[in-house]
Amino acid sequence: MGFVLDAACGTGYGTSFLTHKANFAVGIDRSHEAISFCRQHYRKPNLHFQVMDVEATAFKASSFDTVVSFETIEHLEDPEKFLWEMRRVLKPHGALFISTPVKGIYDQTFLGENPYHLHETEVEEFTQLLSAQFHIKSLYGQQFFPYMRASKERLDFQETYKTTLRFQLKRLLRNHVFNHRVTYPLFWHLSPKVRDNQVIPYSPDQTFKLVTAICGKSKDPQQ
Repeated sequence: MGFVLDAACGTGYGTSFLTHKANFAVGIDRSHEAISFCRQHYRKPNLHFQVMDVEATAFKASSFDTVVSFETIEHLEDPEKFLWEMRRVLKPHGALFISTPVKGIYDQTFLGENPYHLHETEVEEFTQLLSAQFHIKSLYGQQFFPYMRASKERLDFQETYKTTLRFQLKRLLRNHVFNHRVTYPLFWHLSPKVRDNQVIPYSPDQTFKLVTAICGKSKDPQQ
C-alpha cells in the first residue's frame, strides 16, 4: 500500500489497522484531543498522528499512494476544497477510499438529523462531487440494522456505530488493496445482526444508509 493518509482519523483505530500492510500510515485530525488519544494508544514505527486541517494539509503534492476518509465530507463547510486537497496529496496512480451517509435515509436510521453534519448528500450529488476531481472506479452501499436503534440506551451509540463502520470498511479496503481475504475476529459486543451487515456493490434499486466510493485520480479535474 505504500504511504497511506487517513484524513479525519478520529481515535486512530483505522489508521493503526492500515499499518499491517502499509509502509507508513499517517492519521490527521483537527481535534487535539483525538490526536492525543491516538498517540497514547497506538504506537508503531510506521505510524504517525498529527493535528492538521484536512482542507489545508501541510503535505507536499503527490505524497500518498492511498487516501482514506470515512464519513468526513458531511462535517465540512467546503467539501469541494477538501476533495481538491485530497487529490493534491494523492499520487497520480493512487486510490481514494471515501464514504458518506445518504441524505434523508441516514436520518431515518439514526433518530433524526445529526447536528454535526453540515452537508449531507444524496448518492447522485456525492458522485458528482467526486467526479469533479476523481474517476470513480467502484461504488458500494451499506445498510444498517434495527439493532442500532435498540442499542442506543444500552451501549455507547457512537462507539458501537464507529466500530461497526470501521470493521466493514476496512474489510472492503483490504479486499481491494491487499488482494486476499482475512478472517477477522469479531468485536465482542456485536450482535448477529451486526455481523450479517455487509458492504455490497451499490445498486439504485436498493436503499442504502451509507455509500462508499473507491476513486482514482482524474487527469483533468474540473475547476
